[in-house]
Order: sequence, then C-alpha cells, then structure tokens
Amino acid sequence: MNKENTKFLSIVTLFWFAQYVYVPYQTPFLTAINVTSGFVGLIIGSYGFAQMVLRIPLGMLADWHLNHQVIIVTGTLLTGLAALIRLIFQTGIGFLIGNIVSGIASATWLSFIVLFLKINSNASKVENMAVLVMVNNLGILLGFLVSSLLYSSLAMSGLCLFSALAGMLAFILSLTLPQLKFKKNAGKKPLGKLGQVFKNKTLIVCGALAFIQQGIQQSTTMSLTMQMVREIGAPAYSEGLSAIVYMGSAVLLAKSTSAKYLTKFTRRGILLVSFILLAGYCFLIPLVSSIYLIYLLQIIPGIGTGILFTILNAEAISVVPSNTLSTATGVFQSIYALGMTTLPIFAGQLCARYSITISFFSMGLFALIGGLIVIKFWPK
Repeated sequence: MNKENTKFLSIVTLFWFAQYVYVPYQTPFLTAINVTSGFVGLIIGSYGFAQMVLRIPLGMLADWHLNHQVIIVTGTLLTGLAALIRLIFQTGIGFLIGNIVSGIASATWLSFIVLFLKINSNASKVENMAVLVMVNNLGILLGFLVSSLLYSSLAMSGLCLFSALAGMLAFILSLTLPQLKFKKNAGKKPLGKLGQVFKNKTLIVCGALAFIQQGIQQSTTMSLTMQMVREIGAPAYSEGLSAIVYMGSAVLLAKSTSAKYLTKFTRRGILLVSFILLAGYCFLIPLVSSIYLIYLLQIIPGIGTGILFTILNAEAISVVPSNTLSTATGVFQSIYALGMTTLPIFAGQLCARYSITISFFSMGLFALIGGLIVIKFWPK
C-alpha cells in the first residue's frame, strides 16, 4: 500500500471513529437522563435526516466543481464540532444538534468514495468498496472498543472528548490530501444529470435495499439492541461488547466480498440470504434473555453491513458514467439515509407506544420486504 493510500485510509478510520465512539452508550445515556423513547428515536433519526437532505445536492456540486478534497476537509472539521457540541451540552437537545451536525459531516462520505476510486482506478469498484467499507467499519470498531473499555471510568464526557480529538486529527491530515484533477463538466446541466441518474434502475433497486438494511441497522443494532441488553440485566460492559461483536463481524466480512470463494455464489443469492438472516435476527432478539445468545446473534447484522452493504454500494455505481459519479453516489446515499432517518423514528414510536418486541418485529417485516425486492427486481 502506498503512502497516499495509507494516509487516506487513516483519515477514514479517524473520521468514523469520531462519528461512532459514543454510539454504544448513546441510547442508555439518553434513557438515564430521562429522554423519552420517542425523542431518542428522533435523535438517532436526525443523523440520517441531515444526510438525506444534503447528499444529492452535495453530489451534484462535486460533479460540477470537482474539489473533493475541500469537501472531505469540511466533513472532518464538522465531525470534531459535533463532538464538542455533545461534550458541552449533554442533554437531549444537545445530542439532537450534535447528531444533525454529524449527519452533515457524514454526507461528505461520497467524496471519500469518489476520491478513493480515482486514486485506485486500477482496481475494480467491488475491490475498492470492500476496502473502504472494511476501513470504515474498522474505525467504528475501534470506537466501540474504546467506549466499552473506558465508559465506566470516563462516562459520556470522555467519549465525546475522544471523538473531538479524532475529528480534529482527521481534519489536520485531510489538509494534506492531493487535489486530483477530474474531467471538467463545463456546460453540463446538473438537473439534467440528476434526471439521468434517477433513470438508472440498478441504482434505485440498490438504494431501496440499502434503505432497508441501513434503517434496520440504525434502529436495532445501534439502538434497540443496546436497550435490550440493559433490560435483561446484563453487566454494564455488555452494551459495548455487543456492539464490538457486531462491528468486528462487519470488518472481517467486508473484505470477503471480493474473495474468490464468494464468487461461486450469485449476488442475488447472497442478498436474499442476507435479508432472510436479518429478518430472523429481528424476530429472535426480543425473545432471548441470554446475553451470550445476543452476542452470537450480533454476527447477523455484521453480515448485513460487511457483505450486503458492500455489494449494494458497488453495484449501485457499477454502470454510472464518470461525469455523473458523484451525483449517482449522492442519490444512492440519500436514499439509504432516508431509511436511517425514518425507520429509527418509526421504531422509537412503536417502542414508546407498544413495546420493544413490536418494534423489533416491525423491523423484521422490513427485512422480509427487502428479500421480496431482491426476488422481484434483482436480475437472475
């Protein structure tokens, strides 16, 4: 791996570490300070809402001005700012504002992807996306490890401080990224390119499937499962360990999408099995009372993030012209950000109005819908 790649992937690791180091204890922390389940769902969903709103215009802007380095610098800076907001204002409102700023920062992820594809143009998109998703998840995994080890002694303030430091370090490193020259798009109408992208059936199907997968992940693994761990009376460290098992599985499985043994199976079959497993996860988790079984089940959403999400990222932009790559990436990410916004809010309302079991079961039904979409619309 060359020096530029090492630096770029270090920035990615720090960026996602900063975004997720506090997440395993976010729901328990907010619940402990008497934030309602419905408002917790709104806080979690606000992270996806900011991405949903910004990713399409940001992609169009990137295709027009083509300065991805500036967008990445802005994203890393906002990551550190979001952490400082949570550190100073440790209330429901503070976390809501912090998550909105974090969502704006995560909207810049499309520039990370496009720039990395340009730096490594000799490799296939599946290989590049496998590396990016793996390093993305590695940053999150390291965040989960730190939070699990240090939350009992440093509390939420310590985690927010770690997040701020990582964000600032990523910002400093991003200032030295190369400003690669892309083909100019002078004279191209951004709205015309957007219309062209929305006609891409593959991208829309991949977006719909990612909408479901990311929405379920954000609703359950990043929120309701943590609440479930606490409700069964597991030790305090179990919330962080549960998240570590999930993210560790995602890291190990992400790179496998380009492995030779996986090429023996069709993408359609892999996606279908992944959604069936995800549905099983949602139906089983609220019925178990053993923390060890929950640890084991956490491998399933790891499959969803590591394999399913990597394939969807690569396939969504597999046949997109280079002059609309940023716009197409923004559309795809905006679609799944809508899932990250609406499904946690929906799950939080169901939990508050009925029960956590009903909330999990509803997510399981969404996973089955994902399987049906694969059967109906994914090419055989």
